[in-house]
Amino acid sequence: MKKMVRALILVIVCVMMTAPEAEIQAKTKKISLVLNGRKQRTVTISNSDKKSEMKIKVSKKSVVKVKRIKKSKKIRFTAKKKGTAKVTVCWKNKKRKKKTSVYLVKVSEKQNKATKKTLTAKENAMRVFRKQNEYRTAAGVGKLEWSDELYDFLIYRMNKSGYDEHKNLNADTRDYFGLYAVYKRLLFAENMLTSGSDSPTEVMRRWTKSKGHKRNYLDANHKCGAIAKVSTMWFAIFWDGEKSDFANWRDYKLKMYSVKRFDTSTNSFLQNCKIAYYDVADKKNRFSTTIGETKYKNIVLEVGKTYRFYETAMDGNYQKANPVSVTVEENASGEIILSN
Repeated sequence: MKKMVRALILVIVCVMMTAPEAEIQAKTKKISLVLNGRKQRTVTISNSDKKSEMKIKVSKKSVVKVKRIKKSKKIRFTAKKKGTAKVTVCWKNKKRKKKTSVYLVKVSEKQNKATKKTLTAKENAMRVFRKQNEYRTAAGVGKLEWSDELYDFLIYRMNKSGYDEHKNLNADTRDYFGLYAVYKRLLFAENMLTSGSDSPTEVMRRWTKSKGHKRNYLDANHKCGAIAKVSTMWFAIFWDGEKSDFANWRDYKLKMYSVKRFDTSTNSFLQNCKIAYYDVADKKNRFSTTIGETKYKNIVLEVGKTYRFYETAMDGNYQKANPVSVTVEENASGEIILSN
């Protein structure tokens, strides 16, 4: 009997010793803060009386700062350095009864989840380009290919001419690509926009509001292009040819020639003459040009290739010119003269 009494007393004592601890554990809440991320967190003590005093005790003030927000039910935790601290808040509820809340605050230097990568200006421009392709796909138009070379040209143009409303597009094209612009007959379409937003959705929304811009980015003839941003300027460029047209454009060896039409009967150079020419190794692709009032026409040819020139239309007062074949040499004369 005595043994049973002793055992019962022992059980009661154990319960009395563990009960308060269980109560404290139930009230303890965990809070995580990040020095290079979410440094602050606000907690509302819902049952507290905002008029009553609130006592806050922090075990390690060097780790976290805790402050009541004026006379409200809210307290704010602010991370100071890496570590762990216990925060005890004593307050009274609306019935004026004393209550205690305990918070275990952990401050870390890195977020548990992977930190979001900061995009470069080019990477963000490519996001807008992909969004533009989504609009083209939705309209039943083929996707554009991204061109790094055209992106570099846009950066050059934006820094050189700024938001010029397309006035210097052709001049900038010639300045940047040099003789290649004339040789390849580069003629671009372009969209422009001023916006501080980096959101692909917002940029495309703005371009879509303009009928001209929308028509530009949905043009089925465009095959490649790029988008770039400098400061608050957004530019988009479109090219009807292939992306490969710009792959090695700097490696081309080119030479400019002046094409003239000479008439032997009058011993003079003529104007308003229509001339055609082609690479003898590629007869299918033929080019035509007109000699105007200047009595010459500048064209750009590739060094090492042989071209055939002929007159396609003539004035009835003159005899048709004879065809001329020219092999382009880097140090040769810069004139091609068609004569009868």
